[in-house]
Amino acid sequence: MFSSHTCKHTISLLLSSIVAISLYGCPKPTTTKTDEPTTEQTTAQEPPSEPYISVGDGGFATYSEIPSDAAMPKAPAISSLTPAPKSYRDFNSKHFIGSYECTPCHNGIKDNDGNDISIETDWSSTMMANAARDPFWKAKVEQETQLHPQHKDLIADKCTVCHMPLANVESHKANKSPKLFGDGFLNAKHDLFPLAMSGVSCTLCHQIKDDPSLGTLKGFSGGYLIETFDEESRRKLYGPYMNVDTVPMLNAIGFTPTGSKHVTEAKLCSSCHNVLTAYVDEKGAVVPKKKEDYFPEQVTFDEWSASRYATSTSPQSCQWCHMARISQVKISDGPPWIQTRETFGRHVFVGGNTFMLQIMKDNKDLLGIQSNQFDLTITKTKEMLKRASLIEVTKKTFGEGRLLVQLTVKNKSGHKLPTGYPSRRVFIHFVVKDTQGKIWFESGKVLKNGHIVGVDADVDKARYEQHYDRITRPDQVQVYESVMANTQGEVTYTLLRAASYLKDNRLLPEGFDKQKAGKRIKVHGKALQDANFQGGSDVVTYDLRGFPKGQYKVDIALRYQSISYRSALDLFKQSGTSPYTKTFMALYMTSKQYVETLQSTSFEIGE
Repeated sequence: MFSSHTCKHTISLLLSSIVAISLYGCPKPTTTKTDEPTTEQTTAQEPPSEPYISVGDGGFATYSEIPSDAAMPKAPAISSLTPAPKSYRDFNSKHFIGSYECTPCHNGIKDNDGNDISIETDWSSTMMANAARDPFWKAKVEQETQLHPQHKDLIADKCTVCHMPLANVESHKANKSPKLFGDGFLNAKHDLFPLAMSGVSCTLCHQIKDDPSLGTLKGFSGGYLIETFDEESRRKLYGPYMNVDTVPMLNAIGFTPTGSKHVTEAKLCSSCHNVLTAYVDEKGAVVPKKKEDYFPEQVTFDEWSASRYATSTSPQSCQWCHMARISQVKISDGPPWIQTRETFGRHVFVGGNTFMLQIMKDNKDLLGIQSNQFDLTITKTKEMLKRASLIEVTKKTFGEGRLLVQLTVKNKSGHKLPTGYPSRRVFIHFVVKDTQGKIWFESGKVLKNGHIVGVDADVDKARYEQHYDRITRPDQVQVYESVMANTQGEVTYTLLRAASYLKDNRLLPEGFDKQKAGKRIKVHGKALQDANFQGGSDVVTYDLRGFPKGQYKVDIALRYQSISYRSALDLFKQSGTSPYTKTFMALYMTSKQYVETLQSTSFEIGE
């Protein structure tokens, strides 16, 4: 049977088959939407094994309204929500100081063109600075805790070690277990509340020691080392410069600046961007006994390590791309004799999450955020996303009612695209219109709240969209994503139940060999057998039938979502009445933009 979601779809299929018979003769036995050509049938000229669907009859009932059973629940009004308490960054604890203490020297600095490149100001609007304010993160941790209350301490510890690292470290140093909800870190009365809400702050990253575990399995998942010293003056802040005057910083904040090249290396980032998580079975029992058997929730460092950006003769670390390089900068406003540095990494920490950055900018008071730098961070994030990929039409033909387009999608980033938490997805939006603007074919259409028409997961939580080498119907959408599975092999959106991946066809970085990839970064699903899916690129063929003679315009876009529709829907349906999930639901539903366009192209064709 076809994978139709309603009887309406089945009727549409029958109509489509009748049209196909009239155009091309009697079709072969039908197959499911997810069946694809074998790896031997990868060239655009080879006909697929299943019948074509004519584009002229509406194809596969590409709905314009989200089915009721897949619609978002009603969200609370933002005005009904309680604002999160603010916190200030002027604290001084045994191991850390607040970022405000760094501002007298490291804010107010400029580049050679007179642009303000104040370090703390740039950092303040990043996802790292606001890691503890992220409403999606808080809602997900709330959901995981509600579903597995017996593991609440494990969840709180593993989820705060990288999102609330200052508070997590101070708790462990005091032999206390980190707590998040109730009277935990999110409570404004908690002693460590200011540290917790500082996110990934200055004196966390700059205190991580270059010990042997950094960049290894032991150092992953928040396994960084922050040293403890009996004397405050022995505390070190590591930086990239070897020839430093230590006295000014030591006198001002009680830390000794120390040169160490590891702060410019990818292994520094691996502590929190290679995250392996334990998982439980259907009875709630923890399954893996060893860290190497944990689920690879995100392994951006491993992905980079398998790319040419790590293995070439001129490697580029994470910092090279995510911290804009500036030359000839005085990185401090004082003392007067401070020397000019040849290179400086601007602390913008640009990623790809414009969706969340915009939510934070639009709802600062509700989320307790005080930064005014979001416009810059969002602009630079959009610029980075534009550089992350390329799309190229490598073949296009039209004749006898058939449109054939071969599209090459290239990954220009140093890791998989998308990378990070499995809620993220990149997809192709492919539209064919006639000269009157009538749409004859559309794959990847986006409806409200980020729902993608034709994507199985967006209408059925138990299913997911397969990888395609060839697309012939509008209900086939090329989605580059990772899909988690529980211990029964079923689709899951609950991290603590995630034991493996059913699908991982995220675009591979250049130099990545999918046949030799380690188990944490291997390709899963049909992309593994797709000969056109290789390190650095994927080739997708759109083979469409049933066009009348005429001229057509083809619009193609590569788009990105940091939170997929089903990821959000699963969260809201399970925990929508809980306080942090209610807050995120309200923010999600009122978002201005669910999709970011990475690349686009268009052309005209016809006869």
